[in-house]
Amino acid sequence: MDSLYLHDLAVLPRMKGQRLAQWLVQHAWARAWSMGLRSSALVAVQDSLPFWSRLGYARHAPLAPSQAVHLRSYGDGQYLVRHFTG
Repeated sequence: MDSLYLHDLAVLPRMKGQRLAQWLVQHAWARAWSMGLRSSALVAVQDSLPFWSRLGYARHAPLAPSQAVHLRSYGDGQYLVRHFTG
C-alpha cells in the first residue's frame, strides 16, 4: 500500500493551542491525496495517541511479525493508520 508516513511532528511551545499541528497534518494529507496516496501511517509515541486519534488515526492490526519486531523498538509506540476519503 502506498501511504504517507509521518515520522515527526513538532511545533514551538508558544504555538500551542493555535491548531498549527493539525493544520500541518491536514496540509500533508492534501498533498498526499494529490499524489495518489490514500492513507497515512505513523507510530504514536510519547503519549501522543490521543492527538492522533482525534485526527482519525486508529491502531492497525494485525502486524506482520517483522513489523511487530520493529515496532517494539519504539517502546510503547502504537502503529496507527488513517485512510483518506475523497
